[in-house]
Amino acid sequence: MGCIQGLGKVIIVIINIFFILLGFIFSAIGIFLFVGKDFIKQYLDVVKKALEEAASSTGQGSVTIDLDQIFTIFQSLAAAFLCFGIFMLVISFLGCCGACCKFKVALIIYAIILAAILLGLVIVGAIFFANPAIYSAPLKRELKQGIQNEYKGLAGTNLVSMAWNVVMQNFKCCGVDSYSDFTGAKQWNDSIPLVSPFACCKTLPKGSSSSDTACGTSPNTYISYYDIGCFGKIWEIVFGNTAIFVGTFAGLLSFMLILIILSIVLICDSKSNKVSP
Repeated sequence: MGCIQGLGKVIIVIINIFFILLGFIFSAIGIFLFVGKDFIKQYLDVVKKALEEAASSTGQGSVTIDLDQIFTIFQSLAAAFLCFGIFMLVISFLGCCGACCKFKVALIIYAIILAAILLGLVIVGAIFFANPAIYSAPLKRELKQGIQNEYKGLAGTNLVSMAWNVVMQNFKCCGVDSYSDFTGAKQWNDSIPLVSPFACCKTLPKGSSSSDTACGTSPNTYISYYDIGCFGKIWEIVFGNTAIFVGTFAGLLSFMLILIILSIVLICDSKSNKVSP
């Protein structure tokens, strides 16, 4: 048993040192998103300029898109990265401290936290693989409702409009499922009647002539992404390769289970090493 315990101690320490480094990386990303506004801005400026020019050239007047509203999203991401990084640092520190110093309380807390995370992942994963629509359907419904209530078109300077315009141009897609998500949108009032938003065009309009605006008034697959949903496209990017996703998820669960078992072994060892009076 001594060999197993020694090996377990080394494994836990090495793995948690790695996760401490990851924790610092996630925390650094969070801090960067908080303070790196100017650096991020240069990448968003390209899309911003194209959208402003297209809005102006299609007769919607002079439009100035305020990126500060988009940066509110980055602030939320920054907080998420920072919190996750700190969480990883705390857990990894408990694992390292417990294994190195045979600090029983730290090991117990470490094992309990890992067990809780493992159980949560198993439940969430089982539901996801059994019926992904449980997660995707409510999300799609909320996104479509946001379009119907708040999307204002290419000239829109509110957060929902700008976010959708940027996403649709960057991911080469249109709406949640397709252009039909914009039909009947309450605040979508472009200068001319449109079937599909200009932001779904493969090339943003440079003028207000019928040929320039055809991608919005009479879209087809040659000039518009009108029939390509953004949700499906992004979902495919994230979860598309099932083998890799399932393998990674299963590997993560197995990895956590091994850490829990090794922690329990060390906890039991700390009990057996106590000297009786």
